[in-house]
Amino acid sequence: MTSTPVQVPERVRDASERSRSRFGLLWVAALIVLVAATGVVLWLVFGDEGPPTATFDGEVATYSGPTSFEAGTVAFTFDATEYDPRVVFVLARMNDDSLTMSDLETYAAENPASVMPDFVASISTIFVSDQVIERDMTLTEGTWSIWANTSPSETDKAHPAAIFEVTAAK
Repeated sequence: MTSTPVQVPERVRDASERSRSRFGLLWVAALIVLVAATGVVLWLVFGDEGPPTATFDGEVATYSGPTSFEAGTVAFTFDATEYDPRVVFVLARMNDDSLTMSDLETYAAENPASVMPDFVASISTIFVSDQVIERDMTLTEGTWSIWANTSPSETDKAHPAAIFEVTAAK
């Protein structure tokens, strides 16, 4: 008895390959959805505040980054690329932790930058002129604020950007 090879009709073979191809695409799509969902969950749990960055555009000081730190050395970025004369960024440890951004803005509107507020316990200053610089800043436990101050020869204005907390190092 001799056997004759069976020829599979072309249509059956094409349909089988198409279903395997679709199954592969579904598998890849499911994997992409799983990876994206995992990324969203991790972002929601851990957040992404980014590095601490203070920016001054000549009129407004802004801050982006964490609102709390552990005591120690923290790398800050200071950006004054939108302001040509020299600006002084100030990190101030405050002796009154009940103050709000509204309080700092009111103080800044009524007082020149060259007058140190009585609610500030200590300051660290960084001089920046139309550039971006990164500096390691040593933070001790307490409530801190960050400001951009113009020089007395310019407008002598203080521009509060943020308040943040520094907790004891673990």
